[in-house]
Amino acid sequence: MDWTSELRGVKEELEPLRQERERQAIVEEAERQDRLAEVKKFFDSLKIEEMLGEMNRVLLAGQGNLEVYTPWDTEESPAGEEDEDGDYEESDSVSAVLGWDEGGPLEIAVDVGPGSDGYYLQVNGVDIRLEEDAIQQALLRAFRDELGL
Repeated sequence: MDWTSELRGVKEELEPLRQERERQAIVEEAERQDRLAEVKKFFDSLKIEEMLGEMNRVLLAGQGNLEVYTPWDTEESPAGEEDEDGDYEESDSVSAVLGWDEGGPLEIAVDVGPGSDGYYLQVNGVDIRLEEDAIQQALLRAFRDELGL
């Protein structure tokens, strides 16, 4: 068999593998999108955005800036955090950040994402129980910590 015939034979062998890989990638992406939608739905159910919005209205007279980040929905940069090699690690978390300036930039960051036992919630990097009262107390504690109260 000549070289070109061998290459064509290998190409024929590869075609079903490539089709299966493509099909599998589509299935995995659909499953990932479902997981991400569930994380966002769970985040919304905790009413974190509303709590931070109320903190902004009451404590900061509306002078703060509240943003919610779903890294997989942004077009500005790849989803996730940049590692030391400049590559991006995908993130399945939703983050809400209330930022304001009071003698310097201050912020409260809340992250919610899938964890080993369901979901995790962090306020300024501290793990918090998934209960409304615990979240409210953590937000107040973070606010006081930011101001040095």
